[in-house]
Amino acid sequence: STPQTFSDVGPSRTQTDEDIPSVAPGQDSLVVEDITANLVAVEAALAPLNRRIVTAHSGTEALARLLEEDFALVLLDVQMPKLDGFEVLELLDRSPVVVFVTAYDEYALRAFEVHALDYLLKPFSEERFRSVAGRIKSQLGRPRTTVHPLGSAIPPQPCAGSRGRAAPGRPPSR
Repeated sequence: STPQTFSDVGPSRTQTDEDIPSVAPGQDSLVVEDITANLVAVEAALAPLNRRIVTAHSGTEALARLLEEDFALVLLDVQMPKLDGFEVLELLDRSPVVVFVTAYDEYALRAFEVHALDYLLKPFSEERFRSVAGRIKSQLGRPRTTVHPLGSAIPPQPCAGSRGRAAPGRPPSR
């Protein structure tokens, strides 16, 4: 099957900023999409979140941007020339919040295996994007966890000055 373009997923003219949850300004987003019409549509949908949006048109360009800057959020296409979305993530030494945006449903399970926050199937509705936007806001408000290469999440460790207080959900060390 061929990728679908979606030019009507952005906020409608009657929609207000209050309709879509926003996140704190200054947390940058990277949108990676090789089809220009799709890139523009995803940017439009993401705009009400009040984030600085950086774009990339390929996996190679995305990797370069991710190595230059620490993005809080990455909206990532799966199938792209040279490097696909999964290969981009494999080459990173950190785990940003990732939402896959693709026309192919067969990669959904793999996306969640690499700890994607969500999987948007193109074309998507405003309602579906609002749901994802709420999850993005919630996730970015939490402390980041490090994902071990074998896939297990490791909660943040207490800092040296914590005097034996445990990290949330962990017993105090003795």
